[in-house]
Amino acid sequence: MTDRRATVRAPVLLDGVGLHSGLPVTVTIAPGDDGIAFTRTTGVRAGTVRVPARVAHVTATDRRTRLGPVSTVEHLMSALAGARVTDAEIHLAGEEVPGCDGSARPFTDALHAVGLRDLGPWRPPRLPRPVRYAHGDTVLRARPGTGLWSVTYDRAPRFPGRQTVTARLPADYADLVAPARTLVLETELARARAHGLGRGLDEPSVVVIGDDAYVGRTRFADEPARHKLLDLIGDLYLTGIPLHHLDVTAVRPGHHANIALAALVTEAAAGCRRGRSVGQSGSVPRAFGVDRSGIRRPP
Repeated sequence: MTDRRATVRAPVLLDGVGLHSGLPVTVTIAPGDDGIAFTRTTGVRAGTVRVPARVAHVTATDRRTRLGPVSTVEHLMSALAGARVTDAEIHLAGEEVPGCDGSARPFTDALHAVGLRDLGPWRPPRLPRPVRYAHGDTVLRARPGTGLWSVTYDRAPRFPGRQTVTARLPADYADLVAPARTLVLETELARARAHGLGRGLDEPSVVVIGDDAYVGRTRFADEPARHKLLDLIGDLYLTGIPLHHLDVTAVRPGHHANIALAALVTEAAAGCRRGRSVGQSGSVPRAFGVDRSGIRRPP
């Protein structure tokens, strides 16, 4: 199957509040032909800043993924990957992408409603060989493949135990992955908000995990594992590699580890394009400004 570039047929506008900041924000997903990039309005004097959606521009991974000055891009990036959007200009009036209902479904529905415009054939970056990132109980692997992704969320012996979800992507994305909402431990809610996180969450937009049961309704019995897959998809799409060219397995993933793996994938793909060999590594390439925790340190 020939890979093809695609953008939205017309601008898509969504508004709401930031998942973590709780502040009002509007995002417009506009047609583009120069990859995916976020443009944030930073004020009358400062103007705007455009940040390409690539792992080299990740500046933080504290319970969210931040690109330059734009926070919480993972749900929108995940929806773009699931819809096979390769090019878009994303304009943000605010500092954070809207949280909507805590999942990627509002973005996915909006993209499907407007439809895509074909931009012609292309040769996306390819992962030439398997790569692996491991730190403690967290292990993530990516290899050249056909879109088989698997994530294990593990809190055993505590509730909800060990959950594993597997999906064929992008075919399964809209129904099995996109609706899964963000999650939080009931015991961490107050502390997270005290640190400026989760202020935009309410009961319908979050899966609250209690000591021995979910607090409130869930969309899936294994919704935490599905949301971890949703986040992983969004973070790994910062490599620019379509979902169907990778097979990925992840145990106990999180944004730190996701971005670390994305950096390794990006390095391997870049080496392949330059025609040189890139070895497998358990550490994160310094060339992408990312340390072992997956956080890009400013110069």
